[in-house]
Amino acid sequence: MFCCCAASEEGANNYSTIAVDEGDPGLQVEPSKFDASSPARKATPLARSFAITVERKKPKAALGVVLDPSGIEAVYVCSVQPGSHPVNEANERSADQLMPGDFIFGVNGVTSDLAAMMQEVQSATTLTLSVRRPQEFSISLCRNGQSVGCAITYDATTGISLVIEAINGGPVNSWNEQNPSKQVLVGDRITAVNGFQGPAVQLLEQIRSNDELRLTFVRPGPA
Repeated sequence: MFCCCAASEEGANNYSTIAVDEGDPGLQVEPSKFDASSPARKATPLARSFAITVERKKPKAALGVVLDPSGIEAVYVCSVQPGSHPVNEANERSADQLMPGDFIFGVNGVTSDLAAMMQEVQSATTLTLSVRRPQEFSISLCRNGQSVGCAITYDATTGISLVIEAINGGPVNSWNEQNPSKQVLVGDRITAVNGFQGPAVQLLEQIRSNDELRLTFVRPGPA
């Protein structure tokens, strides 16, 4: 079974939870928004962790970034929008830029509590973000018609990844037993399925409709 959480985008504060069987064709969620125009990650070496301060004129004013708070420890950066806005202005001033795929572990000193972090994002005019870069890895599975054996959460509105919330019996658990140095962990995010990247709900459909799976994950890198 997949347990799916439809979380909210930046500036919203309403959450709803949906529990469905993996193969249930009746799942109804709001379509995600995938922004292919988001600036790509730079090829130059990046700091593993850093802090960046973002300034805006009033609370709740658009920051120019799409955030996914459906994770375990950190808020995930789905995209940084092009154009003139507070995040890009901060990126121009900073030696280290906030980029798609980054993980935000703290907002103005608020950590661990994702709801409190998002409240700070919504209400503060000065935001000091504690950021860690992602690590990426891939695994290959064969479902043989069965569930992959994970519970997940995802942001149904703007999400572009699926968060592993629990690992039960099934192909992922078998992978972990056979590959102890490359285990899938609770909190990891699936960002691609068989090379497909896009809205979270479409990633879920790719998993449901394929037996042979190449899953790409990201997790926060070391501090």
